[in-house]
Amino acid sequence: MKKLGKRAFHVARRAPPEAAEKASDSSMRQAADQAAPWAVTGAQPGYRSFFEHAADGIFRTTPEGRLLDANPALARLLGYASPAELLASVHDLGRQVYAHPGQREMYRQQLAQSGFVTDRECQFKQRQGTLVWVALSIRALRRPDDHALFYEGTVEDISARKRARAKMRRQAALLDISPDAILVLELDGRVNYANSGFERIFGWSVAEILDRKICPEALAECGGAFKEACQAALADGHWQGELVIRGKDQQRIVVSSRCTLVRDELGNPSAFLVVNSDVTEQKKLEAQVLRMQREESAGRLANGVAHDLNNMLAPIIIASDLLSQKDWDKEDREFVDMIKTSALRGAEMIKQLLLYCRGTDGAGRKLEPAKLTREMARFAQETFPKNIQIKMDLSPGVWPIEGDPTQFQQILVNLCVNARDAMPQGGILGLGLEKVKLDAISCGSRPELKPGHYVVLRVWDSGSGIPEEILPKIFDPYFTTKPEGQGTGLGLATVRGIVKGWGGFIEVESQVGLGTQFLVYLPAWKAGRVSQNLEPEPVDYLGHGELVLVVDDEELIRQSARRTLELYGYRTISASHGLQALSIYKKRAAAIEVVLLDMWMPYLDGMSTILELEKINPAAKVIATSGLVEFREKAKRVSPVVQAFLAKPWQRHQLLKTLHQVLNAKKHPASLNPR
Repeated sequence: MKKLGKRAFHVARRAPPEAAEKASDSSMRQAADQAAPWAVTGAQPGYRSFFEHAADGIFRTTPEGRLLDANPALARLLGYASPAELLASVHDLGRQVYAHPGQREMYRQQLAQSGFVTDRECQFKQRQGTLVWVALSIRALRRPDDHALFYEGTVEDISARKRARAKMRRQAALLDISPDAILVLELDGRVNYANSGFERIFGWSVAEILDRKICPEALAECGGAFKEACQAALADGHWQGELVIRGKDQQRIVVSSRCTLVRDELGNPSAFLVVNSDVTEQKKLEAQVLRMQREESAGRLANGVAHDLNNMLAPIIIASDLLSQKDWDKEDREFVDMIKTSALRGAEMIKQLLLYCRGTDGAGRKLEPAKLTREMARFAQETFPKNIQIKMDLSPGVWPIEGDPTQFQQILVNLCVNARDAMPQGGILGLGLEKVKLDAISCGSRPELKPGHYVVLRVWDSGSGIPEEILPKIFDPYFTTKPEGQGTGLGLATVRGIVKGWGGFIEVESQVGLGTQFLVYLPAWKAGRVSQNLEPEPVDYLGHGELVLVVDDEELIRQSARRTLELYGYRTISASHGLQALSIYKKRAAAIEVVLLDMWMPYLDGMSTILELEKINPAAKVIATSGLVEFREKAKRVSPVVQAFLAKPWQRHQLLKTLHQVLNAKKHPASLNPR
């Protein structure tokens, strides 16, 4: 039989009181008058059949709670084999069956006031002691003299419903704690459901978007990608890809989106389930990794190119330097100076490229950034267009930093020139300095950083700003947005290389039409370090017949070095690679005072050659030389015989001074390894 018990009871209950009394009072009075209080033999046959076969439990009690009658469904619900067994065991329904006796008293008061208790959820105690959730409805049936005869009620087992609700609540809680934004969209795009993750990621509350379509502004950057995703899901049942969505605060959010088609029980499309994972930070990290990989590749390429170019420029610089010492007429001297100047400019460009790839060589001195920044401000005030206003914001007591003053000026000039070029119609150029202390948490997202004290150089402008799509490229070498002939694309790349070499980092903030700000973090000077003084005016130191072994795989460099050294009082002998140098040194170790050794050679490289020289003569003196300044520290660490490092392409006075200091190391030990 169909489940009709509760429904039929509710229909009768919702009828007007007068009609309900007429419908049931006659049969109930008849049953009460002609039989025992719990008997229903006088009831109409149709009602009795409904009572016996109802799916929900039905009972009758006295106002005091004594059980008068119960149907089989109630007996089964409470764990009894039959109504007779239930009636024999349970005498007071309220006291014996209600799990919480207080509810019984509450329901009695409601029945006394209104005559009804409707769909109240409570727990009944089964015969075995198990608690079961039920939906309880009770009605008081009265005689015409308004004295209650009995209560009649229905009991529906809602345990499965409660379990389903609990499961739904758990699922909803899981959806809400999910870091993803989960949406259920109608086929027309309206939001049917959104979890808390949607609010966390995009900023809109659930109330703001429920039963509404996602605003077009949020999807503007997607173009038609979102619509195409829904169409693909409608056709194939699912879609997966990346979308760019603007949040409520207009911030650009990159999401990994999965769209699944939901069908109804007939198999027809009914909705889309959309799960969006915020991958904005992941994309930034991926971009950083790609940039680091590009830098590493560029560094390897630049190292090889720099080595070859420095070897080509070195003899030109040395030869032009020597030629400049001769007496020439004005026109010839101009040609010699032009050759030397061009070669030095080429060497400087190589140095800038290497600065981008791997930073500086670590040599530096104590600098006062406030002083240098003020000088830059005065320079900009005097040379930049008058429609550009220079502003200063220097915090008092800014710490000193360690670095090269020329390179710090390069940072300032490149950033200020970029700011100037971004304001062709004029504007504000700002320079600022402040002190900050970074802890381990602040450095967590940047593994190259170390906690400590930093000086922050701020350079900002009110110019055109940098478009978001090209912002990640601005530090790439040779990348420029300026017209051809107006920019090399090495300015910001050089700045980043210098800052990286000093152990700092750069942040960029920019908005199109509002301006750009560069934040350059530079490590503060640590007390106790020895400051290196500026190089004095070049001095040509003369030799006294000392024998120098020149080892280099480039013939022109060997010839240039030999000509220079012999011109200034030294004797020379040369080798084209490490194996040849060792053979010569074994024979003439007692006579050779110094070995001028290239670090990058075929057959046997500089590092291996140094170790073999040390075996032959632990007191040997070696000047390592290379166009790659990372060999500076490597060469010093490999053996104590390395007395100095000379960066290629070197000039005459640098070579002569280094030789003089190495040969006189016992007299002046503090003068080793000059800059």
